[in-house]
Amino acid sequence: YEILQLNNNLINNFKVGDYITHQDYGIGIFHGLKLVKANNIEGEYLQIEYENNEKLYVPVKDISLLTKYFSNKDDNSQFKLDSLSSKKWSERLKIAKKNAFDHAANILDIESKRSLSHAKSMKINDKDFEEFNDRFPYKETIDQINAVNAIQKDLSLIRPMNRLLCGDVGFGKTEVAVRASYISIYNGYQTIILVPSTI
Repeated sequence: YEILQLNNNLINNFKVGDYITHQDYGIGIFHGLKLVKANNIEGEYLQIEYENNEKLYVPVKDISLLTKYFSNKDDNSQFKLDSLSSKKWSERLKIAKKNAFDHAANILDIESKRSLSHAKSMKINDKDFEEFNDRFPYKETIDQINAVNAIQKDLSLIRPMNRLLCGDVGFGKTEVAVRASYISIYNGYQTIILVPSTI
């Protein structure tokens, strides 16, 4: 039942005429659900049209192989569909996988160099930090306190901090960032905050 419900939710994301990417065959146009008889068994299939009016019928159980295609271009009139009889999609897929692998290797290389580098330990007097925190109008949540403590610990180490602060809108990310910035300023560093929505 759960799998059926999941499949229905995925199908509802597709509208007739949408560009759809099949991970094995590339980009085509979605033409809705069709009843198809195969091996004397009738079932529901998603019909996708490719170049030269080629049709692909994807069993509903394989819907996870499909994703909606989004183009950066506003005008799709010159858009070229992939072909079921061509190897162009598989060649593009190989290039994309290689590029992703190269990019991952580059990130690992940068991270290994960062792990060997040193940074100044940034510490702050507890009394001064408490006085600064008392100026905020809202009471901190447990998650905010945990994030501030973790960032404060990272900044006190003698290696560059590498941290992503993530949360929903209105959950106090900016307040955490301002506290981290204050620790940096307290240690004599210039700090830049780029376009936080709260401020």
